[in-house]
Amino acid sequence: MAILYEYHNTGDDSAVYIGISTGAFYAQTFTPVIAHTITSIKLLMYRAAGTPGIITVRIKAVDGSGHPTGPDLATGTTDGDTLTENTAGEWREIALGVGFALSVGVMYAFLPNAAVVTFPNTAYMRWRNDGVDGYTVGRQEYTSNGGTSWSDSEIATTDIMFEDWGDPAFKPWAIVID
Repeated sequence: MAILYEYHNTGDDSAVYIGISTGAFYAQTFTPVIAHTITSIKLLMYRAAGTPGIITVRIKAVDGSGHPTGPDLATGTTDGDTLTENTAGEWREIALGVGFALSVGVMYAFLPNAAVVTFPNTAYMRWRNDGVDGYTVGRQEYTSNGGTSWSDSEIATTDIMFEDWGDPAFKPWAIVID
């Protein structure tokens, strides 16, 4: 049974685009306070126009400046064409395969990106967010060049709605005593 670990799931007052072009998209960083294996992530999002196709969510490490970097640690997908068009959004769970073991106090990032994006008119989604910096151990990030460089300066007080679900790192029922 999965357990809710890190989250920011209240206070949404606006939305940002998911994957607004081939190289422009948002990420959210987060810092676990309990070691666990992340197995899924829930995002509050909606389809703003058209049929954007598959949304891929990637979990990544962050660099010393808190920006996403390196290879994917875990990935999962969902069908963006089936999202609600209601601007209040819907919580969509994205399974992350076998998941990834997250360490206490280490910052990570997740990045949702759509397969088909034709901003501004025909196919895109939006991710609900909170404009008052309610999640204090992470922040929203933005790239316009596919992740070569990241910025948080314009959005340092904005956090994206998310829930991190997973399994405990320590499973006492798995201990065998001879």
